[in-house]
Amino acid sequence: EDQAALLASLTSPAKIQAFLDATPYSASDENRCPRRVMQDRLAHCLDGGLFAAAALRRLGYPPLIVDLLPEPKLDDDHVLAVFRHNGAWVKTNGYVSDVITQAATQFIEKNKDQPFFAYLPFLAVHIPIGAKPELIEKYRRKQASAPPVAWGQERDSKVRLVQNHAAYAAMLEQMDSAIGRVLDALERNGLSDHTIVVFTSDNGGLATAEGHPTSNLPLRGGKGWLYEGGIREPWIISAPGVTRPGTLCDTPVISTDFYPTLLELAGLPLMPQQHLDGVSLLPLLKGGKLPRGPLYWHYPHYSNQGGGPGGAVRDGDWKLIEAFEDGRCELYNLRDDVSEKNDLAAEQPARVEELRSNLLAWRKSVQALMPTPHPANQIRPAAQDKPQRSQDPSSKEES
Repeated sequence: EDQAALLASLTSPAKIQAFLDATPYSASDENRCPRRVMQDRLAHCLDGGLFAAAALRRLGYPPLIVDLLPEPKLDDDHVLAVFRHNGAWVKTNGYVSDVITQAATQFIEKNKDQPFFAYLPFLAVHIPIGAKPELIEKYRRKQASAPPVAWGQERDSKVRLVQNHAAYAAMLEQMDSAIGRVLDALERNGLSDHTIVVFTSDNGGLATAEGHPTSNLPLRGGKGWLYEGGIREPWIISAPGVTRPGTLCDTPVISTDFYPTLLELAGLPLMPQQHLDGVSLLPLLKGGKLPRGPLYWHYPHYSNQGGGPGGAVRDGDWKLIEAFEDGRCELYNLRDDVSEKNDLAAEQPARVEELRSNLLAWRKSVQALMPTPHPANQIRPAAQDKPQRSQDPSSKEES
């Protein structure tokens, strides 16, 4: 069972936390998470040394970083106008997946005789949804035999319950084929037995808004939510000589573990002053155990997908979600209830108090920023330094 998780349920903070020491919960510009600010931080840190790629470059690993405009201009066929290649803007034409793949294969060929690091954030699958017309037509034919669309409800948002979106499926195949071409390039250049490959996503599938193109069942919610549908991701690691093909791991891990894991796999010194929150997964990859404490999430803003500001903690099988609007807590046992249908908060108040106290202590330890109430409403924010919530609607957490 896949137990990988993202520190954030949206794209920009997920990119930041995977490779920077400036984690989103303590980044002042993350309070509203503007895409342009996040992307600019990535470009700046490539040169500034607080980026995993920059650290690897200093140790002899030339980097390839492919990224998109903060607001990419794409037509319905998903044709890319401008992309960023190692910090420089490049004008081009072509499907996003093809452009990124071409850059990657050329980079592999050029650097096949030395160590290298390539970061390839395919836009797929992401809005605007689109793909090559012949692929969309292929899945429209399949759609005729698929189950009819069905909907559920997540608070004020409807949520898709059936995966039958033809263009989304076509976009997924387009990305899958692109990844295959990158792997073929490694094989063609004799690098497959000497290259670490990591595949993951930066958030859960888009099920509750913006076209509702996919379903995350049996997981609840999706992108922009603290339920498992928003933060539980696919995570595949191939490390020749370390991992064994076909093995599965059910230990919870989180995306801040990327940085130290890649360093240790490459035989490079760890940099604990940078990867403050992650741990190396090398023991797990070798088939062993990974002793670690709880995992924490901090999401102090509203999402385009219907989710609200909140925090979460997972300790073993137990997961607590706290809403920052009013401090309401939900409690789930993920071993028995991966779909998070049975809220046990009322039945287990002692466990709620323990997990919430741990979450408050963690937020205080990392100086996590908290949202403040709008003067026109009466919603009270969650408390950080006191077990009881303040009755003053104008109060806010102390950091």
